[in-house]
Amino acid sequence: VPALLGVVISAIYGLRAVGKVFYGQPSAAFLKHQETHPVSDLRWSERIPAIILLVALVGFGVWPRSLSDGANSAVKSVYPATAPVAAAAATLPADAK
Repeated sequence: VPALLGVVISAIYGLRAVGKVFYGQPSAAFLKHQETHPVSDLRWSERIPAIILLVALVGFGVWPRSLSDGANSAVKSVYPATAPVAAAAATLPADAK
């Protein structure tokens, strides 16, 4: 029961904070800053790294084995005792993996 109460109080606190930050009235200092420094789109020097990271994220999300095979071979070379465990796991039925 105390844990549930803590979760509820945390959710209320967090949602109130998000509401005030994103949906509250802007301060006078913010409005003054916004007038002198208007918001603009990303420049190409900012877009290129974002595009590279996005392509990498989608690529590794679609094909994660490109990372895990290299890591697996490195772990096997450092810890050769884990090779029998990996071989045993490979022989398990498909529904047990």
